[in-house]
Amino acid sequence: MTPAQSDEVHDAASVYRRRKRAWLFAIAAAGFIGGVCEAFFAVRRHHNPLNAPLLALYAFLIFGWYHTDSDQRGFRRGFVMNFLIMMLAAVGIPVYMFRTRGFAHGLIGVGWALLMLLAFISTATLGAIAVLLAMRASV
Repeated sequence: MTPAQSDEVHDAASVYRRRKRAWLFAIAAAGFIGGVCEAFFAVRRHHNPLNAPLLALYAFLIFGWYHTDSDQRGFRRGFVMNFLIMMLAAVGIPVYMFRTRGFAHGLIGVGWALLMLLAFISTATLGAIAVLLAMRASV
């Protein structure tokens, strides 16, 4: 590999890393928005009409990360894998991690995915707390 080819490979890898980080940040931000919406409607004792759109948004963002990661790894996405990621992410993400990374690195990938789930839950909780504090301050 020539130095120019090495730079191209490195640049492509950094582009994928930036894109994947952007997807992960968007997932965390969507969690915050979901927490805000949930708390806003819960305080008013109303059903949250945004549950279905938020669920679709979460699925889209997870699929976006998966699409970028699979492109980086040269993984050929099929219908079943796409379905698992979109509809059953709790099953699809670990399956994808093990298929693309092998057993040892798949376990590490699942660990990172669990940390991302924790970050998502944390940002949703922070969003709910922010709404509750804002409503309390306005009373």
